[in-house]
Amino acid sequence: MKSDTEAQLSSNSHSIIAAPLNLTMTQPDTLVIIIPAFNEETTISTVVDRIIQRWRWPVIVVDDCSTDATATLAQAAGATVLPLTLQL
Repeated sequence: MKSDTEAQLSSNSHSIIAAPLNLTMTQPDTLVIIIPAFNEETTISTVVDRIIQRWRWPVIVVDDCSTDATATLAQAAGATVLPLTLQL
């Protein structure tokens, strides 16, 4: 049975468990930007940084089992990283 802090998503016969993110919305018109990423270490820092600097919106990077430094660089740039345990 799932706990209250888990959400389960199904894709075909695979299940992905992810903890919900606790983001605080500071303004009613604030958006949350969600970026799917797989092995994007050459661009992810720039993309996340530009979004945060220009609009100050929260950024979530969904890391699709990258084998490079995508997740680390996205987090260092200010994104919340949601790592998948199964590549989609």
